[in-house]
Amino acid sequence: EKNNKTASSLNKNLETKVKLSFPGKQEIEPTDIVFVVDKSGMSAETEINMQTKQFLEEIKDHAEDKGLNIKVGVVLFNKIGNIKQELTDITTGYDDTLKALNQSVNSGTNIQAGLLAAKEMLDNDTDVEASNKHVIL
Repeated sequence: EKNNKTASSLNKNLETKVKLSFPGKQEIEPTDIVFVVDKSGMSAETEINMQTKQFLEEIKDHAEDKGLNIKVGVVLFNKIGNIKQELTDITTGYDDTLKALNQSVNSGTNIQAGLLAAKEMLDNDTDVEASNKHVIL
């Protein structure tokens, strides 16, 4: 394959958009994402759940479309960080991830405990570079 260039028609300001593509093999590095969610009842839980599930579905669709290696974990926090799902492939473990997000905890709200549980989960996956590890709070 050779390099491709396309340009849009000129707009009223005589401007165009040029798109360049350079074919070649793209190295896909694995990625870890841990959702840390407040389920203590002190948060806007309904809205947070809706946004979290929508984002999770977008991640799954993107991973499937692009053939990406993305693992997702779930930590729900109240007075402690409750690991509800260890890092799991998003495409094969999507339903399990939804179940983990739908679980409930109560009694207290300790954001630090949730973040520390997520950090430990990410630190334990030595197959993924630190720059490819993410926490969604």
